[in-house]
Amino acid sequence: MGYSCTPKRYQMDVIRSISSYALIMAFDSHNVDESTATVDIAVPAGIEVQVSITFQQTYRQIISETWLSDDSLNKEEFYASDHLEKSGDSTTPAETIERQLKLRFLYFIEGRQRPIPSEMLEVITESQGADSIALRIVARDESSSGASDIDMFARVTLYDPSSPAVEHGLGGATTSDEETTSNAEEPQDVAPDLSNIQAEIVPGLNKAYQYFIFFRFNKISGFRDTMKSEIIPVISTAKDVFDMLKKKEFPSSGLPNTDWEYVGCSVGFSSIGLSKLGPNDYLYDEAFHRGQKQDAKDLGDKGIESEGEFLPDWEDKYLEEIHGVFQITAHNDSKGKAFVYQLKQAFSYSGGIKTVLSFRTHFRPHPDTRNEHFGFRDGISKPEIEGYTFDDELPIRFPGSPVVDPGCLLMGRKGDLDKDRRPAWAVDGSFFVFRRLRQLVPEFNSFLRENGVKLFPSLTPEDAADKLGARMFGRWKSGTPIVHSPDEDDKSISEDNDKINNFQYPADQEACPFAAHTQKSYPRTNMPGSNDHLFRRASIPYGFELDASEISTSTTQKDRGLLFLCYQSSIERARFKYTQQRFNNPDFPFSPLQSEKPGQKPGYDAVIGSSPRYMTGANPEKPTDKLSIPFRFVEARGGEYFFMPSISTLNKIADE
Repeated sequence: MGYSCTPKRYQMDVIRSISSYALIMAFDSHNVDESTATVDIAVPAGIEVQVSITFQQTYRQIISETWLSDDSLNKEEFYASDHLEKSGDSTTPAETIERQLKLRFLYFIEGRQRPIPSEMLEVITESQGADSIALRIVARDESSSGASDIDMFARVTLYDPSSPAVEHGLGGATTSDEETTSNAEEPQDVAPDLSNIQAEIVPGLNKAYQYFIFFRFNKISGFRDTMKSEIIPVISTAKDVFDMLKKKEFPSSGLPNTDWEYVGCSVGFSSIGLSKLGPNDYLYDEAFHRGQKQDAKDLGDKGIESEGEFLPDWEDKYLEEIHGVFQITAHNDSKGKAFVYQLKQAFSYSGGIKTVLSFRTHFRPHPDTRNEHFGFRDGISKPEIEGYTFDDELPIRFPGSPVVDPGCLLMGRKGDLDKDRRPAWAVDGSFFVFRRLRQLVPEFNSFLRENGVKLFPSLTPEDAADKLGARMFGRWKSGTPIVHSPDEDDKSISEDNDKINNFQYPADQEACPFAAHTQKSYPRTNMPGSNDHLFRRASIPYGFELDASEISTSTTQKDRGLLFLCYQSSIERARFKYTQQRFNNPDFPFSPLQSEKPGQKPGYDAVIGSSPRYMTGANPEKPTDKLSIPFRFVEARGGEYFFMPSISTLNKIADE
């Protein structure tokens, strides 16, 4: 390679002055990793940080800004060289704990799908004082054709915001004339074009049966032809489904309905698949571009690590290269199967795809149709978007559900954190996360029976097990929140749509443990800004019901679980992956009580966290006691990340 960089350890010492407002900063400030082109900066408690990004080349360059505390992701930003200008500024307020700032410098070369690390990094201390220090990190790429010594750089300023010198412009960060920002009001989004959005994203496709076809491209031209002539015309649009829901035509339950012949269809592409079709613009989501197999270790999946590579313990088919997925939904199984057959036939004539994996699943039989295999009602709490999932004619089904901006799910719309940087073809598209999660139901039930009687000896074994399960989930099996009914299941609440999701969590563990699965997933008022990290789920169970042998031996013998399906505008930093990391963060949610009562640390997600683990709050009378959970109840067996384009982008792909 043209340039190399030996790892360097830089020291930064800012000596306390006599002034009362002076700041001590004496720590190893940055560590340069040449293999990943990453600069790690340790940020002490009480320090505010400004980051300014500048690119100086026309080929695509990327700088990622990642913030971590206790190895947990707090925030991530991406900047790219779409224009030769300063393209990014951020300010991260001071906190009471030490944090880590990671800046990574990447660039694209022709013919490569993913960015590669820059070839040279240099960290320069531009200025320092008693209350602030400014660093300039410059990068040089092998792709450079000009004589410039710098291809891109980041200016990082650390300062004490409480210092009078900073407040009066005598220290800390300054802003030059060329770096002033505009106060102009951001233009509002135009009215949504629901006919341009795949209905699986919003408002969602109710279903009794679902069929998946994971595929690889075999003949790209054949794929385009079949998509154009056969598939795109039958893709379900948000407009069609929203209209049917408003007319109360679309069945709302997961029960089979032979009278309803409508069949839903959607399509999504993996990062590799998308690159083979032509759109190669960076989508500002590292997780998507890496693929889920590369993310499996971060997600807590089981696997084997060898020579620096992690191989997840997944089913073999999910370890193969997958380019895309078709999802078919139906209430009439005969109609759904016929649609799948016709789709496969159409592609067999054109040679467009090779099927990697194809299967069918359905909800559990009545009376457990609404429940996943652990026995708890699923699909209650989802983010709602006015004009996309509800309006004056179609009210929100469960009041109390969070109302969010469309950009929570749809790229390029208000609320999309990377709205201004998305390529035009990504607008109205969404990331789709697929996860095959095996549930160890007999083992879970055995754990509840064994530990429930220990925690609640005054109850019958069955009632004690039910109460422990409710406190681990945050809801009783019927769906009733334990906040509403802490001691027993109250089905009058679960059958009342106005009550079942209309609640907030208190800032203690008496009513609901911090580590309960529902609170870990969405802590509501226990974490301001919770709505910034939501996704819309459309999960469905798979596999067999329990048999007598499994019940008697408390051992799983047949495959069953949940196909976790969700949609969001960001996987990496704002939605799915962020939430997954919370499950295995023992300090989340960050209740104010933790600083006063350290024993009140929540622990780990009791249901789907990695093992071994613990939770507190299982017993409301002894909220600081830890309940040990020595093994997993949920195991990932496969998955992938997909991008679901808009209808207009599907048409452009087909016309290439």
